[in-house]
Amino acid sequence: MTILLENDPQETATHSPRRQPRLERRRANRFVMGNIALALALAAAALIVELAFRLFVPVISTPEYFWDPVVGPRRVPNTAGRFVSGNNIDAHYHFNAQGWNASRDYSTTKAPGTRRVVLVGDSFVEALQVNQDESMFHVAEQAMTTPERPVEWYALGNSGWGSAQQYQVIRHYALDYEPDLVVLLFVENDPYDTSPYLVSIEPQIASYVLGPQDELVYRQPQFWERDFWKRLAMHSDVIRWFVLQRGFLINRNNIPDHLNMPLREAALIEHPEVTDPLLKLPLEEREQLTWKLIEKTIAATAALCEQNGTRLAIAYRGSMLEIEAAREGAIHWKPPVDDDPYCLGPRRFEMGREMVAPICERLGIPYLDLTDALKEAVTREQASHVFPDDPHYNVLGQRVAGETLARWVEALWTSDTSPESHAATPNSQKPATSSP
Repeated sequence: MTILLENDPQETATHSPRRQPRLERRRANRFVMGNIALALALAAAALIVELAFRLFVPVISTPEYFWDPVVGPRRVPNTAGRFVSGNNIDAHYHFNAQGWNASRDYSTTKAPGTRRVVLVGDSFVEALQVNQDESMFHVAEQAMTTPERPVEWYALGNSGWGSAQQYQVIRHYALDYEPDLVVLLFVENDPYDTSPYLVSIEPQIASYVLGPQDELVYRQPQFWERDFWKRLAMHSDVIRWFVLQRGFLINRNNIPDHLNMPLREAALIEHPEVTDPLLKLPLEEREQLTWKLIEKTIAATAALCEQNGTRLAIAYRGSMLEIEAAREGAIHWKPPVDDDPYCLGPRRFEMGREMVAPICERLGIPYLDLTDALKEAVTREQASHVFPDDPHYNVLGQRVAGETLARWVEALWTSDTSPESHAATPNSQKPATSSP
């Protein structure tokens, strides 16, 4: 038996300089293999979690965007999926061959005897929050169609659009379908999606400003493509669930409460670095220019429709707070006019009757405010017209809006065929200001 002492030459020999590199390589190899094993274990765990989410958790299917040089980013055609948001929204969507959320493709040819309405708007018209057979345009089509007179409703909606983008869509797409009527759905956030005088409009989105003579000046959208890594990440159900549905990695403290703060100020909190000279103008001037821009855009849209043998009508989504107050049997409190004379802040839910309706009256455009119809419905059914955690129409809101739109359009068409309407000029009819 050999006993090795502390300074025994044999022990020293086992750690000789010649063996040291070999030991270091072994340690390095063990370190690398350990990391590889850890990475494989994490990948396997992630794969198991991803598979579990796909099998057992309702997860939103992200509607993809492509860049349209006419208007900017819009939905990729021929895609379908599931739209899930919060705890109350779970619906299926299908973007047709033209890129609109509809169960059928749209045709530029119209069968003899068929009448057609094209509804244009933002996310309210896109209606991802409900199934397609629950949307307002489907409800209106079903209500108006008879065996003797088929009626088609085409809905051209995209989240985030305002009057400027809707004007572009009507110019380049809607009129190709030979509509008998074009209906533009106006929502209280439209001014912020339209006006560069209120917030900076992203360069990839089509927009307008006013020129020296108050003429519309077009801002061509710049090419846009979603970042590769973001596109790749959105293929994961786990990432979509955490980021899109639950807001993980989104600092909620930096998202303004728009119900308690004027949107014009909220936008500047999110983006305090104001570089656009339009946003450095006095606030009141910017608000005035916003409504002048909207009126010019609506006037141009109406003229374009008339030139193409059809007519423009405008419907307002209704005052959400007033509608919900009616359901609760409460009195709708309105902030003083002096607090927000242009209805772009705390009084924005009053913009329908105070700003949009007068514009339509000046321009001779038929106008419908959906407030009264929705108030009656929520009072009768004691149910909200929007989702608990989302301000879009729920199934009830979509149904009532569709039924009301159908009656209104029928009334417009009936008035168009009356002797009095033939004796009048094309846009001389006094617009309706309440639900029929």
